[in-house]
Amino acid sequence: MLRTTLLALVSLAVAFIPSTAFGQGTIQQMEGASEFFGVKGVSVPPVRRSETRSLVDLGTIDTDGCERITLNIAGQMLGVDEAGGTVGVILIPDVAPFDQAFSGMGLLPASLEITVNATSKGSPYFMGAQQRFDVGFPRYRALAYNNSRSPVTMSFFVYRTR
Repeated sequence: MLRTTLLALVSLAVAFIPSTAFGQGTIQQMEGASEFFGVKGVSVPPVRRSETRSLVDLGTIDTDGCERITLNIAGQMLGVDEAGGTVGVILIPDVAPFDQAFSGMGLLPASLEITVNATSKGSPYFMGAQQRFDVGFPRYRALAYNNSRSPVTMSFFVYRTR
């Protein structure tokens, strides 16, 4: 009886622990600039873009009142994968019904996306070219994926333009 009660309490507690407790990042304002946000050093295991339930949740970006955003990603492969693969971040609108389509049905609705090819051949480090996007929604959720065979540590940055 006591063991069952403890297991139930632990299960309940784990269900409500924020995702950052599992090594996922939270997008935060970066030092020195009020429109510059990002997350550093997030572990992204090998997970395909199509595996929507396994994408790494980086958090949300408030874009209300912004016209454009500029995105960039950089990081390091943690293992050997000379063939490499794509590391990317998808931004999906974090407003109804788009958020419900993602969380309830595993769909990736209209989105913005930045990618970079990563390989351990030569150097394990990678950095994407910054990309600009027009803003269409007041808030976006950032989801990371890594279709290489090696885990990566990545950083993701957002600069908002009003």
